Amino acid sequence: MPRGPPLSDIEKGQILALHYQLTSLRDISKELGRSVGAIQRFLKNPSRTSRARAHVTGEKLTVRQEKAMIRKASTGNFSAQDLKDLGLPVGARRIQQNLSATPHLKYTKMTTAPMMTALHRENRVKWVRRIIGKGDHFWNKVIFSDEKKFNLDGPDVNACYWHDLRKDERFFSKRQNGGASVMVWGGISPYGVSPMVFLNGNQDSRKYCATLDQALLPFAAEMYGEMAIGFTSKIGLYP
Repeated sequence: MPRGPPLSDIEKGQILALHYQLTSLRDISKELGRSVGAIQRFLKNPSRTSRARAHVTGEKLTVRQEKAMIRKASTGNFSAQDLKDLGLPVGARRIQQNLSATPHLKYTKMTTAPMMTALHRENRVKWVRRIIGKGDHFWNKVIFSDEKKFNLDGPDVNACYWHDLRKDERFFSKRQNGGASVMVWGGISPYGVSPMVFLNGNQDSRKYCATLDQALLPFAAEMYGEMAIGFTSKIGLYP
């Protein structure tokens, strides 16, 4: 529902007077014939000046422009801002509203990997419940480590687009050959952080164990000393 006209100075004074008399917002709304939301917004910040209305020019998309806009959006290659830059006479917000009202369009994130299954979620909850009650004596001996890949030709995720429901779902495009990346490994503990290790080539179980042997174990020994002997014997106990 569009907003009504801005509150006049007289209405603002009446709202403040009634509010100081502990009149409810609903009763003020009935008294002045204004919405509860408008009154609430004013009382939240009485000193705020009214913002200029959007699309004050009153320009609208022609039928031809709207069809062209929907046709371009359905390719999945244009955001609302991209479409605005093509010379449409309305703002990006109005373009988003028009596209959202189109039955066969849906703004969604590109799929990059299979979704987490119900079994995955169940196993993670079980793991958390098993260790959540452990105290500082346990956590002070824990080292968290992980690896991260950085692509040089674009991100892995967060690529969104306007999906035409009449077409096949799009996937984030990755280069099969070329477009280099770099993978790094690191660990943290309550007593410090490990050196950053740059990993070469595709990582398998053998290379991962080599990383633990050459990076994690020396880091654990440096942080915990002799206590690290008992700690390293339990690697992999808590996945």
